[in-house]
Amino acid sequence: MISHQGLRKELVYKKYVIGAHPIIQVFMDRLKVHEIIWSYVRQDKRMKVSVAKTLSVILHNYLTSTLPM
Repeated sequence: MISHQGLRKELVYKKYVIGAHPIIQVFMDRLKVHEIIWSYVRQDKRMKVSVAKTLSVILHNYLTSTLPM
């Protein structure tokens, strides 16, 4: 949220910036990317973060960064 002071002291303008990540997540949910990764990649029970979640984060990074990891 970005706040700006108006011309009068009692006015404050608020601007909400969503970004690309929620939009990417909607399409990933519709395409069921998490389930596809889960069905092809085995999960090690010792890991704290699932492989599907890790690959989803890498996909977000690849789609939104100018210089991805």
